[in-house]
Amino acid sequence: MYCDRDYIAKIGDLIFRKEDIEPLMRFLSSIGALKTPPTFFSFHGGEPLVYVKIMDEIITRIVESTDQPVMIFIQTNGSLITKNRWFFEKWRDILYVSISYDFMHQTINRTPMDAESAIAMLNDVGITKIQLQYVMPISDPKVFGLNTVKSITRMFSTYQIQGLVLIPLRHYRGADKFKVIIDELDLPQFFGAFMRFVHVLY
Repeated sequence: MYCDRDYIAKIGDLIFRKEDIEPLMRFLSSIGALKTPPTFFSFHGGEPLVYVKIMDEIITRIVESTDQPVMIFIQTNGSLITKNRWFFEKWRDILYVSISYDFMHQTINRTPMDAESAIAMLNDVGITKIQLQYVMPISDPKVFGLNTVKSITRMFSTYQIQGLVLIPLRHYRGADKFKVIIDELDLPQFFGAFMRFVHVLY
């Protein structure tokens, strides 16, 4: 996602411009009139919390336009959670927060952030619908190791978290080193290691 003065977001050839906001808001204000109003809304990125004030306005329009209970799903890297406590306090009853967090491999895969402070704050304001999304760099043998299991189980035993999504990464990730590695794997060996990891974890 790229930011510019003339548009809010650009993904490939898809551009979301500032002038698109008002038509979107008008649509959201009318969803209650639909025969089957949607009840699940999802925010992804880039990083959606960069636009937290727009998200707040969108959610306000959604809630005001329907008498149906709704769920708001947010996929975030977690880096801006503690800076926007007001937002999570305001919408805590309808939020499901999914944090991309890679445990021991966080500094390899993502922007460094204090995941525990973010999760502790979410719990503190009453949000327990939380999941962690772990992108697993399968090129690293330690990805299935005991220390990784300990890191995950400690996090889940310390905080109220509902789910864990495991996503084996099929490539090296990075601006200078993107390379698909799935074809180089011994797949039976990989799946055996993955299933043992899941078995130990659960």
